[in-house]
Amino acid sequence: MSAARGSTDERTGPQRLDALMSHADRHDIEFVDNSNTSSPSFFRHRGKRVPGLLAPLKRALWPQYDYDTANKGPARRFARRDPSLRRPSDGAKRGTRVHLQIETLTNYGTSAVKKKVGRAGIDLYTMKFIAWLRHERLRPVVSELALYDADLGLATSADLLCLDSRDRVVLIETKTGYYSSWHRACKPMAGPRLPRCMSDSPCNQALMQLLFTKRMIESYGTRVDRAAVVRVTPDGVEPEQLDARVEARGNLIAAYVIESRHQQQSRRRGRARQ
Repeated sequence: MSAARGSTDERTGPQRLDALMSHADRHDIEFVDNSNTSSPSFFRHRGKRVPGLLAPLKRALWPQYDYDTANKGPARRFARRDPSLRRPSDGAKRGTRVHLQIETLTNYGTSAVKKKVGRAGIDLYTMKFIAWLRHERLRPVVSELALYDADLGLATSADLLCLDSRDRVVLIETKTGYYSSWHRACKPMAGPRLPRCMSDSPCNQALMQLLFTKRMIESYGTRVDRAAVVRVTPDGVEPEQLDARVEARGNLIAAYVIESRHQQQSRRRGRARQ
């Protein structure tokens, strides 16, 4: 992946985040939100549509994961405990709603959230997450920050960047749901040496997404001091830290994903010629 474009290690956390948000290269990428239309949302880099991070990671690193098989039983059991899960699509809708409320609160303030949610009110999961941030003494700075990596040719949004009580930069990937299927795996994670230390469970999928988001941020020259996946469930808020063994293999994993994308693109070109 791209080398850091100028080190900012000597700067404070607030200075590093200011530099990241104002970085000239980062303004070449934008997220086009079509949530209010029938068209899907997408990323655009310098006017050209580019793919998001998650689907290529899935194809390269957990291609055989069967979400229906892994989640069917746990989803039914937890639906009895959580009245908001009346239909299979309710969990995904709640995740979208919570992310939007966190983004609005962080980027635009409490009054904007109240105006947006109206009579429906702030989601319980959003309130749990905010309470956890306060307990951990984390100050949200920016949410859903669009990022692009030229080596991968992929874009993503950082869920939440915070400062802790010591002004260190903290990256959070927010997840809702999964419940007891969080650690349910189908296969070992694909990729260089990964089967020895991680499976393809939703937990490890989220941690891999976090790893790549962190690397994208650092490619802009902004060091991330801490990174975690934070999952909100009916039982509370559960943070998951990056495995140091996996993070140490970050360059190998990135190279594996790049090679997987090149192979897929070659196969597509071959089919197009036939």
